Amino acid sequence: MFFGSFFFGDAILRAASQLHLAQLQQMQEYEADAMGLILMTDAGFDPYTSLLIFSKIEVQENEETARMTAMHGDRVHAIPEAIRTHPLTSKRIEAMERQIPIVRALISGRHYLVQIDPEFQRRWDNFKAWRATT
Repeated sequence: MFFGSFFFGDAILRAASQLHLAQLQQMQEYEADAMGLILMTDAGFDPYTSLLIFSKIEVQENEETARMTAMHGDRVHAIPEAIRTHPLTSKRIEAMERQIPIVRALISGRHYLVQIDPEFQRRWDNFKAWRATT
């Protein structure tokens, strides 16, 4: 009996650890997307290009899902969002759509035109600190 409950508890801990790790990895992807927008805008590139790239990725994902569904029917199931290592592409696009006006305002020195959430402010502060050392 002891071993059964020990292994069950261990399995629960491993599952919880995997869920937490997946959430951290998703946060890192959002962080990378935001920093990418900041860097490309600072370098003079159009940040809306990122939306085009991610839209193409989303189309490819949808086409692959449709192809797999056509081949395997209803046995095809999407990976639950909670255990994905990357956020859904549609959510990444939505986040970038919200962030691009903020990035443009910050880069141009017009930060007073936008409302900046604390998480994005932290990213901007990190960028400014890095920029000051280069």
